[in-house]
Order: sequence, then structure tokens, then C-alpha cells
Amino acid sequence: MVQVTTISASMAALAIETLRTPPQLSVKARIGEAKRVAERASARDQSATDPTVTGAMTLATSLSLDFLDAGQQPPQQQASLHMAEAAYRDTEE
Repeated sequence: MVQVTTISASMAALAIETLRTPPQLSVKARIGEAKRVAERASARDQSATDPTVTGAMTLATSLSLDFLDAGQQPPQQQASLHMAEAAYRDTEE
């Protein structure tokens, strides 16, 4: 048994796009990208050892934890099954 289906042109184009191979970068472009990544990594490593940056990071962390704890309320008391059923009966009447 053969099943015939139709497909729109846009769906066919999307399917073809997934099958295409990505364009190959030249060696010069790959070397340039590797240099940029290495420079970013070394700058990040240098800033991680800078005492002014680590002090600001510690301050920001403690401040964010204060904001997380500020809105917490004590846990509410759980109602028993009998109390919940009684409350539902009261709303139905």
C-alpha cells in the first residue's frame, strides 16, 4: 500500500536547510577566532585574580541572597481533609 502526502514549499525548504552542510571557515578565520577566544580567556583569568573584582563579586552575591530571603513568609498551616471538605461544602451552599 502506498500513501501519498502533500508538502508545502516552505516545509520542503526547511527540510532541505537542515540537510545542508555549514560553510567551511578558512584557516585564517579559524586562527583569528582561536586568538579571540584565547584573549577573552586570559582576560577573564586576570580579572578573576584581581582583588577589586572578587570583592565586588562577593558583595553582589551576598546582596542577591538578601533579596531572595526578603520576601519569604513563614509556611502556612496545612488544613486537614475534614477542614477542606467543610470549606468546599460552605462555598457550595
